[in-house]
Amino acid sequence: MASSIITNNFPATQQEIYETTFKTRFRDKSILPRITNRNYEGKFRKKGTTINVPILPIIETHKTRVGEKVKYQEPKSASEKFTINRERYFAFKLEDEDKLFSALDLESPLITEANRQMAEDVEGEFLADIIYKCHPANTGAAAGIRSGSYNLGTSAAPVRLWKNETAQGTNAGQLAVDYIVAAINALNEMPGGLDTKPFVVIPTAVANILQTSELKRADWMGDAQSAVRKSVQFLGELNNATIIVNNQLPMWAKSGDTPAQFAIFFGDSSAVAFADEARVKSKMESVEEWGDFHRSKMIYDWFVTYPERIGAGFVTVA
Repeated sequence: MASSIITNNFPATQQEIYETTFKTRFRDKSILPRITNRNYEGKFRKKGTTINVPILPIIETHKTRVGEKVKYQEPKSASEKFTINRERYFAFKLEDEDKLFSALDLESPLITEANRQMAEDVEGEFLADIIYKCHPANTGAAAGIRSGSYNLGTSAAPVRLWKNETAQGTNAGQLAVDYIVAAINALNEMPGGLDTKPFVVIPTAVANILQTSELKRADWMGDAQSAVRKSVQFLGELNNATIIVNNQLPMWAKSGDTPAQFAIFFGDSSAVAFADEARVKSKMESVEEWGDFHRSKMIYDWFVTYPERIGAGFVTVA
């Protein structure tokens, strides 16, 4: 006996309905405007342009007494040169058929998403580079240009962070609060350290320790709202520094018994000049293919004008 086969006699009743807008990605908010300045933006004419910045000479002072001749100094100015050399682009093709028969607006969302991706990639590139360009006295196991007494960790020997003394016990490492205070104090030992508003950029894993430590008391963060109730991106202030949370900081994944390692970046906005100097955009058609070709190139760079005003550390999380 032949078995019967059940089929859908009315396939048109099984319809797929497409939404008319794209599902978009969540992205981290940019922190570049808060941790850099734009002092040289607009002064570069093209990629490869160099700006020569004269440095104000130091005028010496001398002790004297009656009868001594006056010594005259001849001020001489050195200079620093900054060359804009970084480029990044995106490029994509939109087929005519896709544009004609799509229920979606394709061009605008794709360009918007590409620009957001560009900004995120540039920020990640910046943070991966800048942590290695700080003054030697603002990093390492003996940070502090005057005291050399702050252990901020190295890539080979990161500092293990704990949320409180009870959790740490007799284990090696530092309390997360103490570590951040030490980083800012290393910065304070530098010239200008007591005049500017510093920041500390930490990853979410370190923010978690701060939020669950004694700092969950609002008054310890200099605020009317406790750390556990605040946005994770902005935790408040500690040792006069703004605490910023960012997931673009470099990190090295756990491997075997070696725990995950995280970079910490701190300083003030006077230290690094960022230049988003030019955007070259074009939309083209091909004589051989049906469709539009979109591309955009960004010319940008950053310059550490005051390396003594930034620092970095390396930590693991207990």
